[in-house]
Amino acid sequence: MAGSFSISLPTGDVLFADMVFRGCYVQVGDAMLEADLIPLDLIDLDIILGMDWLEKPRASELVDLGFIRPNVSSWGAPVFFLKGAKYFSKIDLRSGYHQLRVREEDIPRTAFRTRYGHYEFLVMPFGLINAPAAFMDLMNRVFRLYLDLFVIVFIDDIHVYSRTLEGHKKHLRLVLKTLRRKQLYAKFSKCQFWLDRVDFLGHVIYAEGIYVDPHKVEAIVNWVQLTSVMEVRNFLGLAGYYRQFVEGFSSIAAPLTQLTGKDVKFEWTEECEQSFQELKKRLTTAPILALPDNSGNFVIYSDASLQGLG
Repeated sequence: MAGSFSISLPTGDVLFADMVFRGCYVQVGDAMLEADLIPLDLIDLDIILGMDWLEKPRASELVDLGFIRPNVSSWGAPVFFLKGAKYFSKIDLRSGYHQLRVREEDIPRTAFRTRYGHYEFLVMPFGLINAPAAFMDLMNRVFRLYLDLFVIVFIDDIHVYSRTLEGHKKHLRLVLKTLRRKQLYAKFSKCQFWLDRVDFLGHVIYAEGIYVDPHKVEAIVNWVQLTSVMEVRNFLGLAGYYRQFVEGFSSIAAPLTQLTGKDVKFEWTEECEQSFQELKKRLTTAPILALPDNSGNFVIYSDASLQGLG
Protein backbone atom coordinates (compact mmCIF):
# COMPACT_ATOMS: atom_id res chain seq x y z
CA MET A 1 0.00 0.00 0.00
CA ALA A 2 1.13 3.56 -0.69
CA GLY A 3 -0.07 4.92 2.64
CA SER A 4 1.31 4.41 6.13
CA PHE A 5 0.24 5.17 9.65
CA SER A 6 1.68 5.35 13.15
CA ILE A 7 0.42 3.55 16.24
CA SER A 8 1.11 5.05 19.66
CA LEU A 9 1.62 2.35 22.29
CA PRO A 10 0.94 2.76 26.03
CA THR A 11 4.69 2.49 26.62
CA GLY A 12 5.24 5.68 24.64
CA ASP A 13 6.75 3.89 21.64
CA VAL A 14 5.42 4.55 18.15
CA LEU A 15 5.08 1.84 15.50
CA PHE A 16 4.93 2.67 11.80
CA ALA A 17 3.07 0.37 9.42
CA ASP A 18 2.19 0.27 5.74
CA MET A 19 -0.08 -2.79 5.75
CA VAL A 20 -3.54 -3.74 6.98
CA PHE A 21 -3.78 -4.86 10.60
CA ARG A 22 -6.88 -6.94 11.17
CA GLY A 23 -8.54 -7.85 14.44
CA CYS A 24 -7.03 -5.04 16.50
CA TYR A 25 -8.77 -4.40 19.81
CA VAL A 26 -9.54 -0.87 20.97
CA GLN A 27 -10.93 -0.16 24.42
CA VAL A 28 -13.61 2.54 24.54
CA GLY A 29 -14.79 3.09 28.09
CA ASP A 30 -15.74 -0.34 29.42
CA ALA A 31 -16.22 -1.82 25.95
CA MET A 32 -13.60 -3.65 23.91
CA LEU A 33 -14.11 -3.14 20.17
CA GLU A 34 -12.50 -5.02 17.28
CA ALA A 35 -11.30 -2.94 14.34
CA ASP A 36 -9.17 -3.19 11.20
CA LEU A 37 -6.45 -0.55 10.78
CA ILE A 38 -6.14 0.32 7.10
CA PRO A 39 -3.59 2.87 5.77
CA LEU A 40 -4.85 5.19 3.05
CA ASP A 41 -2.81 7.45 0.80
CA LEU A 42 -4.30 10.91 1.43
CA ILE A 43 -1.78 12.64 -0.87
CA ASP A 44 -2.17 16.35 0.04
CA LEU A 45 -5.51 16.21 1.82
CA ASP A 46 -5.44 17.62 5.35
CA ILE A 47 -7.94 15.22 6.86
CA ILE A 48 -7.84 12.58 9.55
CA LEU A 49 -9.78 9.35 9.24
CA GLY A 50 -10.69 7.01 12.04
CA MET A 51 -10.70 7.59 15.78
CA ASP A 52 -8.00 10.18 16.28
CA TRP A 53 -9.75 11.41 19.42
CA LEU A 54 -8.70 8.22 21.20
CA GLU A 55 -5.11 9.46 21.15
CA LYS A 56 -6.08 12.51 23.22
CA PRO A 57 -9.08 11.33 25.28
CA ARG A 58 -8.84 13.92 28.01
CA ALA A 59 -8.72 16.89 25.68
CA SER A 60 -11.58 15.49 23.62
CA GLU A 61 -13.70 14.88 26.70
CA LEU A 62 -13.19 18.45 27.90
CA VAL A 63 -14.13 19.78 24.46
CA ASP A 64 -17.32 17.71 24.48
CA LEU A 65 -18.21 19.07 27.90
CA GLY A 66 -17.73 22.63 26.68
CA PHE A 67 -14.89 23.34 29.11
CA ILE A 68 -12.22 24.00 26.47
CA ARG A 69 -12.06 24.63 22.73
CA PRO A 70 -9.38 24.40 20.02
CA ASN A 71 -7.10 27.43 20.01
CA VAL A 72 -4.76 28.91 17.40
CA SER A 73 -2.95 31.31 19.72
CA SER A 74 0.84 31.25 19.76
CA TRP A 75 0.71 31.81 23.52
CA GLY A 76 0.45 29.05 26.05
CA ALA A 77 2.24 27.41 28.93
CA PRO A 78 4.98 25.03 27.80
CA VAL A 79 3.91 21.40 28.08
CA PHE A 80 6.41 18.66 27.39
CA PHE A 81 5.41 15.29 25.92
CA LEU A 82 8.88 13.76 25.76
CA LYS A 83 8.29 10.33 27.34
CA GLY A 84 11.96 9.49 27.86
CA ALA A 85 13.30 10.87 24.58
CA LYS A 86 17.07 10.64 24.11
CA TYR A 87 17.53 12.03 20.59
CA PHE A 88 16.54 15.52 19.50
CA SER A 89 16.61 17.64 16.35
CA LYS A 90 15.61 21.25 15.70
CA ILE A 91 14.35 22.53 12.37
CA ASP A 92 14.00 26.28 11.86
CA LEU A 93 11.90 27.46 8.94
CA ARG A 94 13.36 30.09 6.63
CA SER A 95 11.62 33.48 6.93
CA GLY A 96 8.71 31.68 8.53
CA TYR A 97 5.86 34.16 8.09
CA HIS A 98 6.82 34.84 4.47
CA GLN A 99 5.97 31.23 3.59
CA LEU A 100 2.29 31.94 4.20
CA ARG A 101 0.63 33.64 1.23
CA VAL A 102 -1.89 36.46 1.61
CA ARG A 103 -5.33 35.90 0.06
CA GLU A 104 -5.64 37.69 -3.27
CA GLU A 105 -8.48 39.92 -2.07
CA ASP A 106 -6.50 40.94 1.03
CA ILE A 107 -3.26 41.87 -0.73
CA PRO A 108 -4.25 45.56 -1.22
CA ARG A 109 -4.68 45.86 2.56
CA THR A 110 -0.96 45.20 3.03
CA ALA A 111 0.08 48.20 0.92
CA PHE A 112 2.84 50.46 2.22
CA ARG A 113 4.61 53.50 0.85
CA THR A 114 8.27 54.47 0.67
CA ARG A 115 10.05 57.31 -1.07
CA TYR A 116 11.03 54.79 -3.75
CA GLY A 117 7.47 53.76 -4.56
CA HIS A 118 4.33 51.95 -3.39
CA TYR A 119 4.36 48.22 -2.65
CA GLU A 120 2.10 45.49 -1.29
CA PHE A 121 2.85 42.14 0.29
CA LEU A 122 2.09 38.87 -1.49
CA VAL A 123 3.07 36.91 1.63
CA MET A 124 2.32 37.49 5.29
CA PRO A 125 4.56 40.28 6.59
CA PHE A 126 6.22 40.34 9.99
CA GLY A 127 4.59 42.59 12.55
CA LEU A 128 0.92 41.76 11.96
CA ILE A 129 -0.90 41.24 15.25
CA ASN A 130 -2.37 37.90 14.13
CA ALA A 131 0.74 36.64 12.32
CA PRO A 132 2.01 34.37 15.14
CA ALA A 133 -1.42 32.81 15.71
CA ALA A 134 -2.04 32.28 12.00
CA PHE A 135 1.35 30.66 11.43
CA MET A 136 1.00 28.53 14.56
CA ASP A 137 -2.36 27.31 13.30
CA LEU A 138 -0.75 26.35 9.98
CA MET A 139 2.02 24.39 11.69
CA ASN A 140 -0.42 22.59 13.98
CA ARG A 141 -2.50 21.51 10.98
CA VAL A 142 0.54 20.41 8.98
CA PHE A 143 1.92 18.24 11.81
CA ARG A 144 -1.33 17.30 13.50
CA LEU A 145 -0.76 13.55 13.07
CA TYR A 146 2.63 13.72 14.78
CA LEU A 147 2.09 16.32 17.53
CA ASP A 148 3.00 15.07 21.02
CA LEU A 149 4.07 11.73 19.54
CA PHE A 150 7.47 12.87 18.29
CA VAL A 151 6.96 16.51 17.21
CA ILE A 152 6.52 19.79 19.08
CA VAL A 153 6.11 23.03 17.13
CA PHE A 154 6.28 26.63 18.28
CA ILE A 155 5.62 29.10 15.47
CA ASP A 156 8.48 28.39 13.00
CA ASP A 157 10.51 26.07 15.24
CA ILE A 158 10.01 22.33 14.85
CA HIS A 159 11.38 19.98 17.51
CA VAL A 160 11.66 16.27 16.77
CA TYR A 161 12.30 13.88 19.66
CA SER A 162 12.71 10.11 19.84
CA ARG A 163 13.57 7.38 22.30
CA THR A 164 15.79 5.37 19.96
CA LEU A 165 18.32 6.08 17.22
CA GLU A 166 16.36 4.12 14.63
CA GLY A 167 13.14 5.81 15.68
CA HIS A 168 14.72 9.24 15.25
CA LYS A 169 15.72 8.40 11.68
CA LYS A 170 12.11 7.49 10.87
CA HIS A 171 10.73 10.56 12.64
CA LEU A 172 13.09 12.94 10.82
CA ARG A 173 12.23 11.34 7.50
CA LEU A 174 8.50 11.81 8.14
CA VAL A 175 8.94 15.43 9.20
CA LEU A 176 11.15 16.33 6.24
CA LYS A 177 8.80 14.61 3.79
CA THR A 178 5.91 16.56 5.29
CA LEU A 179 7.78 19.85 4.86
CA ARG A 180 8.59 19.01 1.24
CA ARG A 181 5.00 18.00 0.49
CA LYS A 182 3.64 21.20 2.03
CA GLN A 183 6.34 23.30 0.33
CA LEU A 184 7.70 24.66 3.60
CA TYR A 185 11.42 25.41 3.56
CA ALA A 186 13.94 25.26 6.40
CA LYS A 187 17.12 27.26 6.85
CA PHE A 188 19.86 24.64 7.05
CA SER A 189 22.35 26.86 8.89
CA LYS A 190 19.89 27.24 11.79
CA CYS A 191 18.90 23.57 11.97
CA GLN A 192 20.49 21.14 14.42
CA PHE A 193 20.32 17.36 14.20
CA TRP A 194 21.07 14.41 16.47
CA LEU A 195 21.33 16.41 19.70
CA ASP A 196 21.43 14.82 23.15
CA ARG A 197 19.65 17.87 24.60
CA VAL A 198 17.64 20.75 23.19
CA ASP A 199 16.59 24.23 24.37
CA PHE A 200 12.88 25.00 24.14
CA LEU A 201 10.98 28.04 25.45
CA GLY A 202 13.67 28.91 27.98
CA HIS A 203 14.19 25.32 29.14
CA VAL A 204 16.85 22.74 28.32
CA ILE A 205 15.47 19.23 27.85
CA TYR A 206 17.38 15.97 27.80
CA ALA A 207 16.87 12.32 28.70
CA GLU A 208 17.15 12.84 32.45
CA GLY A 209 14.81 15.81 32.76
CA ILE A 210 14.39 19.56 32.31
CA TYR A 211 16.43 22.46 33.64
CA VAL A 212 16.52 26.22 33.30
CA ASP A 213 18.31 27.60 30.24
CA PRO A 214 21.35 29.42 31.72
CA HIS A 215 21.25 32.07 28.98
CA LYS A 216 17.67 33.01 29.91
CA VAL A 217 18.43 33.27 33.63
CA GLU A 218 21.31 35.62 32.91
CA ALA A 219 18.91 38.57 32.60
CA ILE A 220 17.55 37.83 36.08
CA VAL A 221 20.98 37.47 37.66
CA ASN A 222 22.22 40.73 36.12
CA TRP A 223 19.27 42.67 37.55
CA VAL A 224 21.06 44.90 40.08
CA GLN A 225 18.18 46.70 41.79
CA LEU A 226 14.42 47.22 41.56
CA THR A 227 13.48 50.89 41.82
CA SER A 228 9.80 50.99 40.86
CA VAL A 229 6.60 48.96 40.94
CA MET A 230 6.89 48.40 37.19
CA GLU A 231 10.37 46.90 37.59
CA VAL A 232 9.11 44.66 40.40
CA ARG A 233 6.29 43.41 38.17
CA ASN A 234 8.70 42.78 35.31
CA PHE A 235 11.09 40.88 37.57
CA LEU A 236 8.33 38.75 39.10
CA GLY A 237 6.95 38.01 35.65
CA LEU A 238 10.31 36.81 34.38
CA ALA A 239 11.22 34.90 37.54
CA GLY A 240 7.71 33.48 37.83
CA TYR A 241 8.09 31.76 34.47
CA TYR A 242 10.48 29.37 36.24
CA ARG A 243 8.54 29.09 39.50
CA GLN A 244 8.24 25.30 39.15
CA PHE A 245 12.00 25.12 39.74
CA VAL A 246 11.84 27.07 43.02
CA GLU A 247 10.29 25.36 46.02
CA GLY A 248 8.13 27.81 47.97
CA PHE A 249 8.30 30.47 45.24
CA SER A 250 5.16 32.29 46.43
CA SER A 251 6.40 32.55 50.02
CA ILE A 252 9.85 33.76 48.98
CA ALA A 253 8.39 36.33 46.59
CA ALA A 254 5.72 37.55 49.05
CA PRO A 255 7.53 40.81 50.07
CA LEU A 256 7.94 41.75 46.40
CA THR A 257 4.40 40.74 45.51
CA GLN A 258 3.03 42.99 48.25
CA LEU A 259 4.72 45.99 46.62
CA THR A 260 2.56 45.51 43.51
CA GLY A 261 -0.71 45.85 45.44
CA LYS A 262 -3.14 48.70 44.81
CA ASP A 263 -2.49 51.90 46.79
CA VAL A 264 0.68 50.39 48.32
CA LYS A 265 3.52 52.85 48.75
CA PHE A 266 6.75 51.68 47.13
CA GLU A 267 9.23 51.19 49.94
CA TRP A 268 12.21 48.93 49.46
CA THR A 269 12.76 47.17 52.78
CA GLU A 270 15.32 44.65 54.00
CA GLU A 271 12.72 41.90 53.50
CA CYS A 272 12.31 42.98 49.87
CA GLU A 273 16.06 42.87 49.30
CA GLN A 274 16.31 39.41 50.88
CA SER A 275 13.44 38.18 48.71
CA PHE A 276 15.06 39.66 45.60
CA GLN A 277 18.47 38.11 46.26
CA GLU A 278 17.04 34.74 47.32
CA LEU A 279 15.03 34.38 44.12
CA LYS A 280 18.11 35.15 42.02
CA LYS A 281 20.13 32.63 44.00
CA ARG A 282 17.48 29.91 43.70
CA LEU A 283 17.17 30.37 39.95
CA THR A 284 20.93 30.12 39.36
CA THR A 285 21.06 26.90 41.41
CA ALA A 286 17.73 25.51 40.24
CA PRO A 287 17.49 21.70 40.28
CA ILE A 288 16.86 19.44 37.31
CA LEU A 289 13.21 18.42 37.17
CA ALA A 290 12.88 14.74 36.35
CA LEU A 291 10.24 13.70 33.87
CA PRO A 292 7.41 11.71 35.49
CA ASP A 293 7.73 7.93 35.57
CA ASN A 294 4.26 6.60 34.91
CA SER A 295 5.23 3.06 35.90
CA GLY A 296 4.94 3.86 39.62
CA ASN A 297 2.66 5.68 42.02
CA PHE A 298 2.65 9.42 42.73
CA VAL A 299 2.57 11.03 46.17
CA ILE A 300 1.53 14.68 46.43
CA TYR A 301 2.61 16.80 49.39
CA SER A 302 0.73 20.07 49.87
CA ASP A 303 1.06 22.93 52.33
CA ALA A 304 -0.48 26.34 52.86
CA SER A 305 0.11 29.47 54.89
CA LEU A 306 -1.01 33.09 54.90
CA GLN A 307 1.66 33.82 52.29
CA GLY A 308 1.68 30.80 50.01
CA LEU A 309 -0.20 27.77 48.78
CA GLY A 310 1.31 24.75 47.09
